[in-house]
Amino acid sequence: MLSKGFLCLILVITLTTQLNTTTTAQPVTTITGTILAPDCSPYAGANIACRQHNGIGTPVKSDEYGRFTLTLESQHCNIIIYADEPVTPGYDYLPVEIYQRLATGNNLTVKLVEAGTVEFTGFVQYVDSEGFPTDYVYVLDVADPVPGISTLDTYSTDHARCFQLPGNEDHCIIVPLGSTNVLIESKTSSLGVDVYRGFPVTVEVQIPGERNVVDLTVPAINYNIQRVEAVLADVELFLDEMEAKGFYLAKEHGDLEAAEASLRDSMILINDGSSVEGYVGLKSSYLKIRQIQLNLQMFEADSVPSVYILLLFLAVSSASYGFFSSEKNYLQFTVGSLTYAVATLVLKTVYPGSNLVDTSTYWLSAAASLLLVYLVAFLAPIMLGRRRSSRGVGLGVLLAPVFSIAKRSLKRRQLRFILMFISVLVLTSGFVSLTSFSGEYGVSGKMIHRVASSGVGVLIRSSKWSVVNTLGLELSQTEVAWLGSLEEAEAVSYKYCSTANTNHVCTISSPYEPYFKAFKGVIAFNSSLEQQVMPLNETLVEGRLPVIGEVAFSSKAKHFLQVDVGETVTIRGKDYVVSGIFDDDTLEKLREYDYTDYLPEYLWRDANDYVLNVTVPAESTLFFDISEAQRFNLLLMRIAVKPKEDTDLNQLAERIALERGYHTWTGTQTGSTMYWQGTYYAGKGAALIIPYTIVMLNMITTILNALHERRNEITVLSSIGLNPSHIMGLYTAEAAVTGFMAGGLGYLVGITLYWVAPLLGFSFMVEQKVSGLWSLATVGIAVSSVVAGAYVALRSSVVVTPSLLSRWRILKPEGFLEPYVTVVPVKLSPESVDGFAGFMVKRLEAEKVNPLRVTSLVKLTAEGERRVIRFYHKALIFNEYFYTSNRLVVDLGAGWEFPVRLLSFGDSEWCVETGSLVRLFAMEWSNQQK
Repeated sequence: MLSKGFLCLILVITLTTQLNTTTTAQPVTTITGTILAPDCSPYAGANIACRQHNGIGTPVKSDEYGRFTLTLESQHCNIIIYADEPVTPGYDYLPVEIYQRLATGNNLTVKLVEAGTVEFTGFVQYVDSEGFPTDYVYVLDVADPVPGISTLDTYSTDHARCFQLPGNEDHCIIVPLGSTNVLIESKTSSLGVDVYRGFPVTVEVQIPGERNVVDLTVPAINYNIQRVEAVLADVELFLDEMEAKGFYLAKEHGDLEAAEASLRDSMILINDGSSVEGYVGLKSSYLKIRQIQLNLQMFEADSVPSVYILLLFLAVSSASYGFFSSEKNYLQFTVGSLTYAVATLVLKTVYPGSNLVDTSTYWLSAAASLLLVYLVAFLAPIMLGRRRSSRGVGLGVLLAPVFSIAKRSLKRRQLRFILMFISVLVLTSGFVSLTSFSGEYGVSGKMIHRVASSGVGVLIRSSKWSVVNTLGLELSQTEVAWLGSLEEAEAVSYKYCSTANTNHVCTISSPYEPYFKAFKGVIAFNSSLEQQVMPLNETLVEGRLPVIGEVAFSSKAKHFLQVDVGETVTIRGKDYVVSGIFDDDTLEKLREYDYTDYLPEYLWRDANDYVLNVTVPAESTLFFDISEAQRFNLLLMRIAVKPKEDTDLNQLAERIALERGYHTWTGTQTGSTMYWQGTYYAGKGAALIIPYTIVMLNMITTILNALHERRNEITVLSSIGLNPSHIMGLYTAEAAVTGFMAGGLGYLVGITLYWVAPLLGFSFMVEQKVSGLWSLATVGIAVSSVVAGAYVALRSSVVVTPSLLSRWRILKPEGFLEPYVTVVPVKLSPESVDGFAGFMVKRLEAEKVNPLRVTSLVKLTAEGERRVIRFYHKALIFNEYFYTSNRLVVDLGAGWEFPVRLLSFGDSEWCVETGSLVRLFAMEWSNQQK
């Protein structure tokens, strides 16, 4: 005797075979069939509808015999069949979909399959994004027993992608009895780009019509663990590849070990049920690992350009060695070239960026760099020698003599040169191998105020908010639910404010017509929550905070409007009951947790038409219930979280900033601390600033001693017309030669230490300097120590006159009949004026017998404290026309830094010549005073 189940199976197979044999029939406008229960009995009340695109038409129901007749609405639609028992909490049967081409005919028979409903809850978060997923797609892994009849296996919260069955809610799916694998796909935003993530979860339903709830928090965290582990494996492989190319990555290995330790701790917390703390650690680990990955990518990309910078730097250093080695040009070229060959060979061996450059390109670039340096060294004196300024002889004209004198000076003072050379070498090599400043990504915090706020808690603002640009928050319902689920929070209050504007937001008519009161600011909140996070009740003098249909304002506004608590006012055509009156002074002193004003802002134009952000006065602010926020177009400016007792505020603020990317502030009685997610700089080897400072002081001391030692030499150079810049150029040239020579060798020593350290079994926990920026910084460090020392020492010294701080310059006339003005760099006391004037007259009188250019009609006049010497300066040579009319003015009462000025009428070049003569006489007078 055949069993009932076997007969049911034969019936279904027979009907399906007949269905398949009719696939070639012509389309019809109606379909008839029978719906069977799981026990093969007729099923009444099933819904049969036509599905087209992402919607379904009006369904028909099966009768008591399970039969139905469906009129097709289109020739291009499928058949959807679904059924449910209303007495159970979930769907009782799996919906099925039949392709139209297989459903054509009058003998369609479908057997329902028992099922239940699964509802997904919880917060799905991804370590590589800040926002919650906005849309979900749930895909069931269900095998279709009969070809052409498929289970409805895709559900979506985005109905444009997938239609939802009538009565079935978002985040709910219908699954067969037993265990079912479901793929959770979701859309989220990462760095402004929509990305899709998916992870599997297994659900179970044992009773038909059962409704089970599945929390996706833990499965999502498990997916995040897998994602972090995958990124970790990629970074480990990347590290090995980079080390094979010669990169020194000891710091990256250390950072990766720290991230792995954090990952292990997070997994322990998750396994112990502390999913919140575990996720925070998990995201922190991901950010660290991801930062290492980005750094490695930057190393690889930046190391190639830095090669060319270093080749040029070493070319200058090598040319400096050649220049220092000999006076003969061919020997300078030979020594410089040989030194450069050795330097580039070392760079090729120990610098990883060199290995990423094609060998032929590397050596061609090296040759071009050396050729460029020699070409500049050869052409610079020639080109600069052709330039002449109307203000005198520039330093560029004397470039070659300056460097020649500097070289001889270094050779004469070998001990001083050797000490400076070693100092710069050690400094440069230490900077290269022992220091690093790297960009890290994570949560940063800093104390911004040390003044108590008006409450204690955590303040949340948009990541784009600033004091100048007060942008509001945009929250999804999921984010609101997440904030409400914070275990550490006792209350979460949302404060909506009006945006800063030059116009008022609304008005209230006064009983004294035609006057009305304009209000520039509006605040809306939930009174029961807001009074928990801010002491608003303490600011009330009458009544209470507003609820739905009520408004509150300040005492001054009440006095103007002449209304009392309980009376009605009309605002934008709607009546509101006055619920409370605030004290103006107390309200204006109220501060948020970040110590900004509690009241909103408006834009104020000052007398110069500048627009400024100004806090709205209390008398011009209205307070409503949060339900009025949309009516007044208010923005969510901040969220305040009142913590439970014994909650670590800093830890809570840091967690919110890390998980959601908000800017957070902690408000306490001792001050406010801000937390944000972003890039910060981490430094290694900062203690090197101590020897760097010592080197700088050593340079200054050495050059000051040299200044004292070479006092007579500087006096001679000054007396013959050299500017302080010319004299400083000598010392700067010495410093530059020393810096480039020692800096080039120091850099090679520093990068060689990276290469040698692993061989000797120790490591430096710093980032290898492979970028172009670091290369330029190294060049600067190499030269700046001695150049800065020379500059500071010379600028701070007074060896001939107090005038070395002033440049030898001539000021052009402002008008056609105005004179050229030459500042004579001497400083005089009142008692030395007559002596200086007499000396200058005597020296000018002596030039009357000059065979080339003479002075004439020298005359001294006294006008109170002012002394004026008038004279003419002209040429005696027949074929040269040279003539200037001059006044040398000594005026102590003018308040000038240098009270001696020469006023000259004539051609600019003639005035420069006369100024040089007067300056030489002034130098002679200065030397006699010492």
